[in-house]
Amino acid sequence: MIKITKQIGNSTLEMSSADANLQDFIREAGVFLDMDEKCGMCDSTEITLTTRKVQDGTKFTEYTCKKCGARRPWGTYKDGSGFFLKPWAPKYEKPEA
Repeated sequence: MIKITKQIGNSTLEMSSADANLQDFIREAGVFLDMDEKCGMCDSTEITLTTRKVQDGTKFTEYTCKKCGARRPWGTYKDGSGFFLKPWAPKYEKPEA
């Protein structure tokens, strides 16, 4: 069994697999291993992993700062082979109509 534990803010994330080879496992776990321990906008450690669903059903996964609302979205490789982290972005403010 292969297992990785990573502290992200106040949460501990654990990923494990009984049947993965090490190279595939590291590639898949990379989005966790590459994560900052602090928010890229305000340096807070209050980071959480969130998923949101938009009207067309598309799901977005991102790290979100509980203090300032900044987010660090996950990108998906076009060939479907895994995820990567996009840069930190400030909290989204809906434009006034």
